Amino acid sequence: MNEQPHHKLSENDSVHDTTSTETSQDISTEQVSEQPQSGQTAWELIRGSLQAAWQQPRLIAWYLLMYIGAIIALLLPIGLGIGLVESGNYSSASIGLGIAVALVGVVAGVTLMIANTAAVLFSLVQDESVSYWAGWRLGWPNVWSLLLLSFISSLVLVTGFTLLVIPGIALAGYVVLSQIVLAKEGKRGIDALVRSTQLIYGAWWPTVGRIALAMLIFLGITLVIELVTALVPGSFGDTLAGLLSYLVQGFFVVFFITAMYRWYQERAAVTPDTTWPSVQRGYIVAAWVGALLMVAAPLLGGALVYSQLQSEMMWSDAEFEAMLEAEMQNLE
Repeated sequence: MNEQPHHKLSENDSVHDTTSTETSQDISTEQVSEQPQSGQTAWELIRGSLQAAWQQPRLIAWYLLMYIGAIIALLLPIGLGIGLVESGNYSSASIGLGIAVALVGVVAGVTLMIANTAAVLFSLVQDESVSYWAGWRLGWPNVWSLLLLSFISSLVLVTGFTLLVIPGIALAGYVVLSQIVLAKEGKRGIDALVRSTQLIYGAWWPTVGRIALAMLIFLGITLVIELVTALVPGSFGDTLAGLLSYLVQGFFVVFFITAMYRWYQERAAVTPDTTWPSVQRGYIVAAWVGALLMVAAPLLGGALVYSQLQSEMMWSDAEFEAMLEAEMQNLE
């Protein structure tokens, strides 16, 4: 990633009018507050994002309610599937039906979780229509694109962290704005990763600093909650801690997306959208390597466990297969 984008800012593009006057605008509590001014310090950006998130109680409330709905959609079919298997005495038919029902729950739950995050994301990057359900309508068609982007990002990071961790940390900083790019610019997959890298290139440390500051605030609030609720005796203290942590989670999601969107605005104002073939090829290769690693790791792990068991128990292949078949018959 040492190669820079094949484009230079023109003198007119790189110079901003620092004498422009501020315009006043009435902002409702359902809107993101005024756009950040360029050149904000990390603390100014984080403080402004905290204030903006505090003005979004409805957005936070809807996010938390839909998160509960997604958990129910995930766990209910899984519990039903387990019940079907047990009621069928672990027969082959009941196991197959139970697995099918559980998979429905997994798909429904994961889809709703992504759609919930997409609703918040798309509501915050739209300056004119920022209610939760307006964000839902915009985000729903992009749910699978977000899932694919998250999957590709994970593959890239697997490759990075496999290479002695440091490259993974570096890549995590470069792709942090990829979901913002998808929501704001409509770029998907590898293109979103490349654009995020363009935006972060030359500002990796400021980006990581802002993320670290946001995380420290979140951890600080969590620690205060734990310390305060620890003074409350009995199960009520545990219940109160869980409830407050849940509320903080919803607030942090809105706050963090707001902070990253404001950082995106600053970087996009000075970063042209250009092609970057070498980085694009690098991400494609890293994603394929990550996919191979994810497939190879469980296979290699299973082979090592099998080899270890066989050497310790001195089983032959035939004895090992006979033991597995006996166990399966006992389950049926």
